[in-house]
Amino acid sequence: MKITKRLCLNLILPVCFAVVGVILLYAVSLIPQSAIFPQFRQSALQLSRKSDYVFDNERMAYIMDYNTDASILIESYTLRADEPENVLLNPILMPGTVLQSDAMLAMCDGEAPNVNYVRYWMGFRLLFRPLLLAFAYDSIGWLLSLAFFTLLVLTLAKIGGRLGTRTAACFGLALVLVNPAVAAHSPQFFCCFALSFLMMLYLLRDGRRLPISTCFVCFGILTQFFDFYTTPVMTLGLPLLLCLEQKLFAGKRIRGVLSSLVAWLYGYVGMWLTKLVMTSIFTSEDGLYDGLMSLLGRLEMLPEQGGAAYHAPDALRTVWATVFPGKLLWPTLAVFLAMLLYVVAAYFKTPEKEERELIGAELLTAAIPLVWFSVAAQPTCIHAWFQYRGICVSFCSLFLCLSRAVGLQKRRRGAAR
Repeated sequence: MKITKRLCLNLILPVCFAVVGVILLYAVSLIPQSAIFPQFRQSALQLSRKSDYVFDNERMAYIMDYNTDASILIESYTLRADEPENVLLNPILMPGTVLQSDAMLAMCDGEAPNVNYVRYWMGFRLLFRPLLLAFAYDSIGWLLSLAFFTLLVLTLAKIGGRLGTRTAACFGLALVLVNPAVAAHSPQFFCCFALSFLMMLYLLRDGRRLPISTCFVCFGILTQFFDFYTTPVMTLGLPLLLCLEQKLFAGKRIRGVLSSLVAWLYGYVGMWLTKLVMTSIFTSEDGLYDGLMSLLGRLEMLPEQGGAAYHAPDALRTVWATVFPGKLLWPTLAVFLAMLLYVVAAYFKTPEKEERELIGAELLTAAIPLVWFSVAAQPTCIHAWFQYRGICVSFCSLFLCLSRAVGLQKRRRGAAR
């Protein structure tokens, strides 16, 4: 009976979160346009002066998506109380130029939105519309960076205190490899990192927690609501590794990984479909058709689409080249493959069933981002310069497995003496 109640709760969670999300988005729409207009205009001027790279080079990992950041501020600005349907319609201005900073300036001069971008929730508006009351883009970026590193330090400190320095170091090193300094102050890049840190802090809290399956349904829902596209696999993989390290799966680790994956995907997809259905029912837009056609296009499943085809090896190679560019590509790949072989050998040599299953479950988790990149080869190749950061889950998994394998080897040598 208890399991049935939990299953029913998990099944209705996307609808419950959707209703709450709509109410909250409408609540922030009550902020007067006149109060945020000066900061919106200042943000447009600041963004119009930005270049593509944080530093003066062409390394993909240093690219800033100022265009999407501008779109985020536009969506936050067009969330108006006098047009409540905008909660679901997400109006935006798409001018002849692809630069959304130009669209921001045009809107400051009175030009109206001309496109409804209905396929996403855009829950980030809960954060950025209130911030526009007092801050323009550059100041918002500084605040995001402060929040990012505060959450990161708190998370690593909590992991270190609960699970030891080894585990905290593995998480920290994995995040260092995906250039957190660039992600920290971008409205687009910030969300999935912040969600991951908050989710891990929740899993580390003392006292009672929701059942793990319910946690991951909620994690998938929140990811879909705030950031559908950037690096969603992080909010699955990093909390999942923390569950494994804390032994929260009651000895059934591989089964726990798979069931949590299903729960997260249900929350992620269920929340998305709920948004599309609500848009189709309550507005004049066919949200379901728009969203599903976009998905099929991204997965290259539309027979009439033309252009170049994208393949899984291309996506994986592009991701790796973003992390380790130029002459670093092949040496680092060789090092990581050697690490992987060592871990696999340790898996087969480890007599302790519990340790062997833990290594296997973490290797399974390491494969999740690689499968994600491979299935979504087109968006991965096109937007690898920010989507690549999901590979930090694979890095963290491998570091945890390697450090555990080395520790087991040392213990066996000590016992042999």
